[in-house]
Amino acid sequence: MALTKYSAEFNAYNYAYGVNPETPAFQVIAGNPTSGTYAITLALGVVYTPDGRAVSPVAGIPITIGSGTSIETVTPTSVSNPTPTIYGTCIITAAFGFGHGQGDLVRSGDFGLQEAATAATAYGGGLVVCDAKFCQAAGIATNANFTTFVTGYNSLSANVTILNWLGIPGALSYNNATPGSAYASTTHVLY
Repeated sequence: MALTKYSAEFNAYNYAYGVNPETPAFQVIAGNPTSGTYAITLALGVVYTPDGRAVSPVAGIPITIGSGTSIETVTPTSVSNPTPTIYGTCIITAAFGFGHGQGDLVRSGDFGLQEAATAATAYGGGLVVCDAKFCQAAGIATNANFTTFVTGYNSLSANVTILNWLGIPGALSYNNATPGSAYASTTHVLY
């Protein structure tokens, strides 16, 4: 079994619901047939990482929804999830470019990066590990690609640091002391 969290390290790929085959996607049970700002309802509001840690959708963290020509990545403006394990009680609102309805799958839109950062924040802080599986899923092949990807997201906590474990010399870590501001590379070379 792959560990999602070891000590204060959180493996981003294990939080990549619907991307990592061991962490299932969410399923839409109700939506809207046309584009626009609307709500979708999920069958359940929680899935679990390979080692049993709960993952739920969060407002402000991107999701990828749909399939074929109607697949898109959007950022939810709100998520109501009062009873995640009760059928039909998780509602996500976002501006969608396509209609989405029953049977569409909802996957992590950032390959688990911010979901792992959310878990680390709830833990009081920690290290979000982005390993080779994460980088492969995200299409990241260089340290420069990694920097571009990570700095496109905002820090959730001053106590969370993102680690580049791609395996290429010169890898840096990323954090920001001001939550809500973009992650920035540190001067700490990991290897």
